[in-house]
Amino acid sequence: MDALEEGAFAAALREGAWLYPSIEAIHIVGLALVAGAAIAFDLRLLGLGRAIPLEPLSRFLPRISLAAFFALSLPSGALLFVAQAGALATNPVFWAKLALLGAAGANAWLFRKGVRRQAAVVSLVAWIGVLFCGRFLAYT
Repeated sequence: MDALEEGAFAAALREGAWLYPSIEAIHIVGLALVAGAAIAFDLRLLGLGRAIPLEPLSRFLPRISLAAFFALSLPSGALLFVAQAGALATNPVFWAKLALLGAAGANAWLFRKGVRRQAAVVSLVAWIGVLFCGRFLAYT
């Protein structure tokens, strides 16, 4: 991890006036789309917004969430990790965030298998936990 963090690219990320904050902003936009779409869909599954048909939401929101994860959140998160690999590798909040991301991913798979209401509750907890951990990383 130290070698990754000590590389020229990681140094440029940390030392540039605009690069790191720009990547962080992209990461936040990605997370807003990923978690926002997932949370909105989960709330609908749990009965909120019953006037909104579930079928169109089930086609639209998960696609938005998946696309934003792979196009924005994952690449930007990897770049942010490179800048602080050594510190993050030993940070329990970082590992909690990754575990919650894994739980959210496994939960999405279970959702596709038909476990709807339970999956919505797990998804809500997982995504809110990811967001909290992400913010806490700035202070740990």
